[in-house]
Amino acid sequence: MTRTRWAAVVVGVLFLSYVLRIGFFTYALYVVLALVGSSSLMARYGLRGLVDQRTCTVTRARLGDVVDVRVELRHRGAWLVPWVLLEDLTPAALPATGQSTALRTLWPRQQVTLRYRLACTRRGYHQIGPLLLETGDLFGLKRRFQSGSRAHYLTVPPDLVPIGGYDLAAPRPVGEVRVERRIVEDPSRLHGVREWRPGDKLTRIHWRSTARSGSLQTKIYEPSCMVGALLCLDLYEPAYEDRATVERSEFAVTVAASLANYVAQAHQRVGFLSNGRDAADRARYAPAEVAAATRWQAQRLAAMQERSARLRPFEVPVGRGETTFTQILDASARVELSDFQPVGAMLLREYPRLPRDVTLLVVTPRLDRPLLRAAVAMRHSGFVLTVLLIGNHHPTPCRAQLLAAGVRTYAVDTPRDLSRLAAVRL
Repeated sequence: MTRTRWAAVVVGVLFLSYVLRIGFFTYALYVVLALVGSSSLMARYGLRGLVDQRTCTVTRARLGDVVDVRVELRHRGAWLVPWVLLEDLTPAALPATGQSTALRTLWPRQQVTLRYRLACTRRGYHQIGPLLLETGDLFGLKRRFQSGSRAHYLTVPPDLVPIGGYDLAAPRPVGEVRVERRIVEDPSRLHGVREWRPGDKLTRIHWRSTARSGSLQTKIYEPSCMVGALLCLDLYEPAYEDRATVERSEFAVTVAASLANYVAQAHQRVGFLSNGRDAADRARYAPAEVAAATRWQAQRLAAMQERSARLRPFEVPVGRGETTFTQILDASARVELSDFQPVGAMLLREYPRLPRDVTLLVVTPRLDRPLLRAAVAMRHSGFVLTVLLIGNHHPTPCRAQLLAAGVRTYAVDTPRDLSRLAAVRL
């Protein structure tokens, strides 16, 4: 019923009680009205004047670290809050020890403090908080929920496996190396001239030398060896075929981050590209009164969103230096499984804008036809690719076809396989 109808019912009952002179019903009605009115006031104004503050100075942590969190709730009002249930929402993936929940009666100017610790046992982008407040009347007729002023976000990157060497990009090596075969000639670096030969392009004729010598002379450019790597991480959830999905996907993230670490330590260019979901896109928290019927529903409304609306790949542009590597490390912490699109379809759509002067390392759990088509098209466009197959030894004709197209594939199942990649002579 609307408030108008309730008011009409109350007025009608009072009128009948007065006409029929039934004092007991009139008294009972006054009691009910007082009970409902006081319950509404307690529920409505109980959360006003409550101010929370979270103390957590850590925004980045390593696996195995322990993070201390402290939450203070102050009651700045001049009235009594009969009861308030406060709970600081903690990440489900990080075990919490200590007091993150409390039930208190708050007197004016009183303060409540929660202290607990989080063990960083899993990489990810974890939301700590907000503080969820629940209060109501003394009779349990009405309850009201409210989320705190802010949430805190903790970035936990994956473990990095040390790699003793790097041979995956042998045609385009990493580090200061001697070029043993000429891959690409750099037109900006003129090395000399030679006699013109049939088949030489007219654009390569050196006209000044031709005029001096009286015969056609062709420009010779210095060979250019392209270095660095672009890590392409496949986190398309159906590709993992529901077989140890979490373990294999987490290891795939570790492989990509470890390779990026090695390339960065060699002072070479490195980038990151993935069809996964960015967990930061789901962190869209704003403090507000939570319109929920149950505490479980209020917790879901205050937590991170379950899905992301991202329609573009998760990317860190190819660059050099500590800043770029830190961005890739943060990306490897935030990236999650998604159903965005298969890695082959992503590469077919994105490769025209990708740099061709770095090796593309594709980390994927499955070889399929779309990936084969993308690899062949990219090879014809001048890319050098290597595919790292995560936890999948099923024979497939795609592997032989990739090799025929000049794309090498390697099976990586354990950290030991990753650390021994340098032992593979390509």
